[in-house]
Amino acid sequence: KTKVEEPDAISTENLFAKKKGDVIHYILSLISKLPEDYEAFLDKCIITGIARHGFHNHELIIKETINSVFSNPEFKRFFQPEDTDTVYTEQEIVDSKGDTHKIDRIVMTNNCIDVIDFKTGESQSKEHIDQLARYGNIIRMMYPGKTIYRYLLYLDTGEVKTL
Repeated sequence: KTKVEEPDAISTENLFAKKKGDVIHYILSLISKLPEDYEAFLDKCIITGIARHGFHNHELIIKETINSVFSNPEFKRFFQPEDTDTVYTEQEIVDSKGDTHKIDRIVMTNNCIDVIDFKTGESQSKEHIDQLARYGNIIRMMYPGKTIYRYLLYLDTGEVKTL
């Protein structure tokens, strides 16, 4: 897959959507486990993400998106692992061909693994399903015998798709 984009695909709207997605993904990568009293913690993560990506002019949009993620019980549960669970964020994995893939969130329990991919500003597509299926297959090869659950979290619409 080439990283060169078609010039007509580069618009102000596309650049904004990509940057917003990068900021949201970074903020979510800072959260292994959501603390009980999480409002101040989330504010700190939001400020850090905005500063790191130079997205100060859009602080309100970022705060609204992050707050909507954690006010949605379907999303919030992925950030409330047990103390014995292991959580990886923005985890790079390598497939059998040597290609690298970055998984947004992995939660490992004693007998199962949740593979979670976040989508911002995008409508559902077969490409998303195929991407998550690849991630699940790679994890399955790494951890034979473990049950693998795969989830797409569409952050803008509040929808969780289980594969």
